[in-house]
Amino acid sequence: MRYTFTVNAREYTGSNVRIRSQGVQRQKLAEKRAAKYPVGSTIKHIYNPENPAESEEVR
Repeated sequence: MRYTFTVNAREYTGSNVRIRSQGVQRQKLAEKRAAKYPVGSTIKHIYNPENPAESEEVR
């Protein structure tokens, strides 16, 4: 899953999503999470104000 956001007129792309499982279970959880957000959806995320390239989804 990738997302884009803008900070100070500069666009960034993020892909950090936390999934706390391993193996097949991790894959299933990732697919389930991605299905909740069709292309064009709005998601909440956080970013480091000193380095906006560092970001992740907020659940």
